[in-house]
Amino acid sequence: MAMTACSSDPQVALDFARVAVKSIVAGGKGENLAPSSKGFAAAARRLNTNEEDVRHTVSLLSRALARAAKLNVPADRMVDFLARLGYQDQVSETIASFYSEQLPSIRSVVSFPLVTAPIYKSLEWRLDVEVASRRSHSPARPSFLLKLTTSSPSFLRGVDHPSPPARKVHYLQADYKTLREICAQLEQALSESKSSQTRRILSQIKE
Repeated sequence: MAMTACSSDPQVALDFARVAVKSIVAGGKGENLAPSSKGFAAAARRLNTNEEDVRHTVSLLSRALARAAKLNVPADRMVDFLARLGYQDQVSETIASFYSEQLPSIRSVVSFPLVTAPIYKSLEWRLDVEVASRRSHSPARPSFLLKLTTSSPSFLRGVDHPSPPARKVHYLQADYKTLREICAQLEQALSESKSSQTRRILSQIKE
């Protein structure tokens, strides 16, 4: 429903495009300016749809605009690209015009390797369970002790004088419910990246 409203109403599409660009630029700066759950919920009520559809539409539009900006796709090609995805002419022109205005800002983020997140190296874990306690008669509450090892991205270590990757060890503790939620979020992200809609967007931009 959110995708349908976005593809048929120019004002709604422009609102989605604004949020998508803010998310792209903020992500490149290491910030988080994406709408809160309340913001998504409010948008869902206005569109008479659910919050997850709104979040998904913003995510897809962010990827499309970022990918197009990285390839320096001109505005006229963006119009054709959006039309192939089912957007009406007026909506396509509205998004493409906004994309053209924001292209320098988006390219300043996506044209350079600004993502400085550590690289995963290894993960070790141990399960701790308190089987008995004089102070507590509650059921046992298992917890996981995690040892996460990461290293810095190669481009941060320099090209002329490369140095061995700096490894860092992080010790974390979490209960089963928290780990299950993390796994669910990661699986959802992987599933979304392989969805037919995502593949369709990427294939259209690559043309």
